[in-house]
Amino acid sequence: MKQDIENNRFTIVFHIGKEKSIQLYNWLTYGSYVLFLVPIFMGWLPLIMLLVYPTVFFAHKQVQLFNNKQEKAETFITSVKSFLAFTLVELVLFIIIISWSWLS
Repeated sequence: MKQDIENNRFTIVFHIGKEKSIQLYNWLTYGSYVLFLVPIFMGWLPLIMLLVYPTVFFAHKQVQLFNNKQEKAETFITSVKSFLAFTLVELVLFIIIISWSWLS
């Protein structure tokens, strides 16, 4: 946070504090998995999309790394990795679904 203030970057950490920012990061990461259930169980997405959920184990590992140390140069990548794991699996599943529907 000190570096952000020195560079006139008033980030969310500046506004709500370090501990609450870490909690928010955790809630947003795990909350995305919980909220992704809504379109699946409402029938808006096919059940195959549940195959996204094994990435939660990888995301949990990345969240733990971030929670243990908040050094931008070392741990910023953890959020990128979590996002990419979820998104790439989701994308591959969408491609499979679309390809399957074209072949049927």
